[in-house]
Amino acid sequence: MSMMMEPKPDWTSTSIWHPVATAHDVRPRLLFRGGLLGRELVLWRADDGFVNVWENRCLHRGVRLSIGVNDGAELVCRYHGWRYANRSAGCTYIPAHPANSPARTITNRTFPVVERYGLIWTADEPVGDVSAPAALDGDTFTLRSLPVNAPADEVLAALTTHRFIPSHSIGSEDVQLEDLIVQAEPSGCAVTLASSDDAGTTTVVFFVQPLTEVRSVIRGVMAGAPTNPNGVLRHHADRLSVLVRTIEAADRSVPSPTSPPSLEVPVMLPAPTAATGRAASLSVAVVAKRTIADAIVAFELAPTGSEPLPTAAPGAHIDLHLPDDLVRQYSITNAPGEGDRYRIAVKLDPSSRGGSRHVHDHLNVGDVLEISEPRNGFPLRRNVPHTMFIAGGIGITPLISMASA
Repeated sequence: MSMMMEPKPDWTSTSIWHPVATAHDVRPRLLFRGGLLGRELVLWRADDGFVNVWENRCLHRGVRLSIGVNDGAELVCRYHGWRYANRSAGCTYIPAHPANSPARTITNRTFPVVERYGLIWTADEPVGDVSAPAALDGDTFTLRSLPVNAPADEVLAALTTHRFIPSHSIGSEDVQLEDLIVQAEPSGCAVTLASSDDAGTTTVVFFVQPLTEVRSVIRGVMAGAPTNPNGVLRHHADRLSVLVRTIEAADRSVPSPTSPPSLEVPVMLPAPTAATGRAASLSVAVVAKRTIADAIVAFELAPTGSEPLPTAAPGAHIDLHLPDDLVRQYSITNAPGEGDRYRIAVKLDPSSRGGSRHVHDHLNVGDVLEISEPRNGFPLRRNVPHTMFIAGGIGITPLISMASA
């Protein structure tokens, strides 16, 4: 076995990307409880495919959001029904105050996320992009992840001695582990193992996720797609189980795990800030424009940067800042949780003083304009069994988002 050693990684660094789940763990309409460096995380995939990684607590009473409900656009706390929007993690509804729109400052903590190599990656303040050995540049196959009651550096060292049978030889009685040629290449928080016999080589990259100071998770990704996936999964699960038992049997002084925080710890919320009025604090680009009815044009406005748009509760509106110091209000028609863009619909007023006329005639795809953060003077009550919506003409726009919610 050959081995090339690199400097020991700083496991406590908040700038290093770590895998915290597999793509299979984060399935639509489900919730996954994860962790990294002593922090509990909740992961959930919205119906639009976006994977959210948040701190695993409701801002009301600290209850774990991982026991809540993923409705596809919002995560609903199981305790008192607080709702948080996809992408932005902003609170959209508080059942105890059904007639009020939550303050924009009530927003859960979010973490950057990248989905790659069949894994979900995150970090507090990542530097650079997610990277992996060149062996994973093509097709990959995600193995079963295994937790280990041991520090990450010990797990990484033990993986350099790990052995497995190449995929094409699994099930063959002629192949013995001691006859294999295994090359190990540690790199940062991962170990690349290439296992070879006379018929060929299988390469697997094992990433080590530091849950806490004394607990880790091994996440393996195989280069290439095996022809016998079930056999490969069973073989690697068996081999990694042996490795985990060996690591955990080592004589070490392991501190007792700390108790999880109480589920009834009140969280001090930031004080609500005053409404920004007509301040143009957001920059958006027009990404779609289409006529949807007689004299009515719909627009889709997307952020010009990487940050998601602020949470918009049903019934909210934004101010469009137009030339000649014109400011016009238009209701957001898309539902909460669609934080990648705002949708509005504008009716051309025959007696327009410049607002709707400018929007219809001069606002086109690719244009950038300034808007306000959403405000809501027309909140939706969600604490009733039935709701009847009545609107006339363009007045239907705020009700569209309500009906979707």
